[in-house]
Amino acid sequence: MADGTSSSDKENSVPNGYNEMDKLKSTQAMHLKHLEEVANKDYYDPDQPMEERRKIRKQFRGFTRNLDDHRSEYLKPDDDGLFNLLVSADSAFKNVKQTTDATLDARFLVSALNLTTKRVLNLNVGASGVCIDIDEFVSKCKFQMQSDLAACHGHRRGEGVDDGDIDIIGGLPWDLFSIHHGFPSSRRPALSDHLLGPLAIQKKYRVMKERRKGLGRRKLETEVRPTEMTGSENETHAQASAMAKVYNTHRALTEYFENHATEDELENGMNLFKVVINPKSFSQTIENIFYVSFLVKEGNIAVWTDEDTGLLKMLPAQPATQQERREKNIYASQMIFSFTMWEWRQAIEVFDITFPPVIPHREKEDTNIGTTGWFR
Repeated sequence: MADGTSSSDKENSVPNGYNEMDKLKSTQAMHLKHLEEVANKDYYDPDQPMEERRKIRKQFRGFTRNLDDHRSEYLKPDDDGLFNLLVSADSAFKNVKQTTDATLDARFLVSALNLTTKRVLNLNVGASGVCIDIDEFVSKCKFQMQSDLAACHGHRRGEGVDDGDIDIIGGLPWDLFSIHHGFPSSRRPALSDHLLGPLAIQKKYRVMKERRKGLGRRKLETEVRPTEMTGSENETHAQASAMAKVYNTHRALTEYFENHATEDELENGMNLFKVVINPKSFSQTIENIFYVSFLVKEGNIAVWTDEDTGLLKMLPAQPATQQERREKNIYASQMIFSFTMWEWRQAIEVFDITFPPVIPHREKEDTNIGTTGWFR
């Protein structure tokens, strides 16, 4: 039974490739039959004779050739050649029944459209009937410039340089072309670059001035420049200035205790804050503390803490010799304390410190800044 079934299948079996080709042919036949029933052969005919198609192609090639040969004539506003050519092409298009032949008609229409556009532009540019083909005008300008360059570089021909290579090597001199060929033929009146009124007036050019550095605009009565010093000279000068201020402080304290101090201050000492505080200047108060510390270090002033009040007291003193220091067991002690601006104001109010202070107030030095600033 199995063998009978197998033989029957082999007899009735058909190759797959044959079935596909048969289906494709049947589909094409149905499509052609549908076109014959529905399509209009006046516009599309797949079975158009080849001889008729050759004749149509020849006609459209002739239309395109005619358009190129009579281009300058068709650009004239009073010429009807382009219109007649379009009518002939429209009549020939009635016989076109293939898409490949229709492409020739499309190319011809594109060329005719470009030519018509240029013709309209010429009508807008010149109403007097003078037509200008821009492409032709530019090509003639290039030819003229190449001729001028060839004449100027005639000696290079012997070196193997062709006239056509001049444009590539140096470029076209449009500026020289306008000077030698454009300006002489132009009817435009010649004008100067700028008109400022009378011809005697010249154009003003802006002059850029170098800006001065520093404060050069400020009018100064005197100019004081800092003295240039080396490292050792600058250090020596600073030490001498500090020692002079310490000496002035010592002299002011000595004069005060000799002429203005009370008996209680001479016996029990004077409040240190009343000596160093300047009620008008916090910065000078700090400087006074600094100068007094030098005098204490050298032994010119004695400073101690009052056992009853806990305040710092001071009196002028004579520096002790080395022998006196050993015999009386005198040793130096160091004290560091902070003194803020708030504490400075509180001390002025608590101790009722008034102006002038014990250590004279030092006026602010007038420093004139030169045109070049602080430094050279």
